[in-house]
Amino acid sequence: MQDKDRDLSGYRLSLAQETLANAKLCMDNQFYRDCINRSYYAAFYAIKAVLATESVDFKRHKDAVGYFNKKYVATGIFSREAGKRLGRLKMVREESDYSDFYIASKEDAEKQYETAELIITEAKKYLKQFDNSFLQTGSYTTIGTLVVRTSYQLEAESQYFVTNEIFKALTSI
Repeated sequence: MQDKDRDLSGYRLSLAQETLANAKLCMDNQFYRDCINRSYYAAFYAIKAVLATESVDFKRHKDAVGYFNKKYVATGIFSREAGKRLGRLKMVREESDYSDFYIASKEDAEKQYETAELIITEAKKYLKQFDNSFLQTGSYTTIGTLVVRTSYQLEAESQYFVTNEIFKALTSI
C-alpha cells in the first residue's frame, strides 16, 4: 500500500471514530435520529478506510457499500453479520433522514450505534495488517504538520476528548 493510501485510510478511520463519538453524544442526549445518522456515517467512513487500502473510491454510497459487500463480506474478510447489519443501518438511516414521520426510538439508536461499533472494530482489525508505521491502530488527527496520536486502547469518545483538549491547549499558546 502506498503512503498516501495509508494516510487516507488512517484519516478515514479517525473520522469514523470521531463520528462514532458524536453518535454516542447524540444518543446520550436523546437525539435518536441524529444518533442513527452519525452511526451510519461512522460505519461508512470505516468501510471507506478499508477501500482506501486499494485506492478505490466511489461517489455514491450505494456503490461503496455494494463494492465492500462483494469484495470483503462475500469473500469472508468481514463477517456476514457485519454486511447484514451495514445494509440495515443504511436502510434505517435513509428512512430516518428522509421520512417526514419517522420516529426514532432509543432501541433503534442503540442497535445502529452497536452496528457502527461492530463495523469499526472489524475495520480496525483488518487495517492493522497494513500499519507497520508508528501510527498503530487507534486514532490520529493531523493539525497542520502536527499529528495528535491517541491510543487505540481508549474508547472512541475518550480519543475524541483527548484530541480536542490537546488541540485547545496548542491553539491557546
